[in-house]
Amino acid sequence: MKTAAFLRGLVALFMAALVAQFYAAGLALFGAASFGLHAVLGYMLILTAAVIAGLSFFAGLSRSGKFLAVVILALAVLQPVLVLALRTTPVAAALHPVVGLAIFTAAAVVAREAGRPMKG
Repeated sequence: MKTAAFLRGLVALFMAALVAQFYAAGLALFGAASFGLHAVLGYMLILTAAVIAGLSFFAGLSRSGKFLAVVILALAVLQPVLVLALRTTPVAAALHPVVGLAIFTAAAVVAREAGRPMKG
């Protein structure tokens, strides 16, 4: 139960950092900052996604909850790859914010799963 509570709190912080990530992108897009903060925060989110994926297997999540936690990690790893595609395939790079929304949505489901009592 403690692991599930920790996971839920970590996912909540992860979701708050995702909101900050969108804000950092907005700052850069409108010239108030560079994309440096957005990039650094993005890499920190990848590391956090790896911890979330690992903890999901010890927190009593359902199979679908574990699957979504791993999907969060996969999508987080995909994000910088999409940015690298900007020069060669801008259509793929345009998926970057869409994938960010998908990560946020999956994180919300994982947080809900972590808040459910374990079946036993």
